[in-house]
Amino acid sequence: HLPHAQQLARRGRVVGQRIRYVWNQDWITIVGVVGDVKRDSLSSTPQPSLYLPFRQAFPRALRVVVRSSLPVESVAASVRAAVARVDATVPVGDAVLLTRIVSGSAARQRFIALLLVAFGGMALLLGAVGIYGVINASVVQRTREIGVRMALGATKQNVLRTVLEQSLTISASGVVLGLGGALASAGLLRGLLYGVSVFDLTVLMGVVVLLAVVAVAAALAPALRASRVDPLTAIRAE
Repeated sequence: HLPHAQQLARRGRVVGQRIRYVWNQDWITIVGVVGDVKRDSLSSTPQPSLYLPFRQAFPRALRVVVRSSLPVESVAASVRAAVARVDATVPVGDAVLLTRIVSGSAARQRFIALLLVAFGGMALLLGAVGIYGVINASVVQRTREIGVRMALGATKQNVLRTVLEQSLTISASGVVLGLGGALASAGLLRGLLYGVSVFDLTVLMGVVVLLAVVAVAAALAPALRASRVDPLTAIRAE
C-alpha cells in the first residue's frame, strides 16, 4: 500500500517493489522515483506525485507532451494522424503550447503584480509631486533668507546644494519609513512571488536609488529657481 511505499522510499529500496490502492486489486510495480511536483501553479507547494500506467490509472483524458521545434499546427496534425492509424474512433482535442499553460497558471499572480506596479507608479508620482510642492513652498518662504545669504557671499552652487540637501533629507525620512513598512508587510507578499525573495537586497537598493533620483528631479526646478534669486530684490520683498 502507499504508506508502505513511503517507508521503502525512505530506506532507498523502492525500484522493483509493488504497491496498490486499497480499492484496486491490480498491483503497480515501481520502476523509478520522481521528486515532488507543483501541480496547480508555479507558486503552489510541491506535492508528492504518482505516475501510473494508463491501463492502471483512473479513467481520465490522456494528455501527450510533445517536444518539437515545428509549429504547433504541424505537430498537432502529425499526432492526430498517428492516433487515427491506431484507432480512428479516438477523439483528439486541441493542441496547446506548454508556455500558454504555464502562463495561465500564473495569471492571477501576474494580474496582482500589475496592480501593485500600477499603484506603486501612482504612489511614486504623488510622492514626486509632494516633494516638489514642499520644496517649492520652502523656497518661496525662504526667499529673503536666500537673498541675505547670497548678499553675504553665498554662491549659486551653495544655494542649489542647500535646497537639494533639504529635499534629500525629506526623501530619506520617507525611504526609511517605507523600508520599515515593506519589511513588516513582507509576509503578505510571500505568496504572490515566484523565484524572488521578499528580502531581495538588489531590489531594495534599486528602489532606494530610484526614490533618490525622483526626489532630486522633483526638487531640481525649485532649487534652480532659488539659485537665481536676485539678492537686492529678495531683501526688499515683503
